[in-house]
Amino acid sequence: MPPDVHVWIVGLLKYLQKRYFSNLEVDDEGDFWETGDRTALEAKMCLLNEKMDALSAGFTAKSFGDFSGLSAEDIAFRIEDFLKKRDL
Repeated sequence: MPPDVHVWIVGLLKYLQKRYFSNLEVDDEGDFWETGDRTALEAKMCLLNEKMDALSAGFTAKSFGDFSGLSAEDIAFRIEDFLKKRDL
């Protein structure tokens, strides 16, 4: 989602909170709700996009091998190991 959309949604939620739902609580991982700092929001979004791009580039069947016969826990360990090796 582009920063403009995030900013717009936060603005809408703030309006709704002020007008209709005084007890509305929002958990904004971009911290824009609390700070209104668009530059910080854009930096966080950029970092997350870079991490997701790096992850998707490395997330291939070759990276993990055959999952058949593995338990969900074994698959999770394999994925965790993959992420640790790439510092993602």
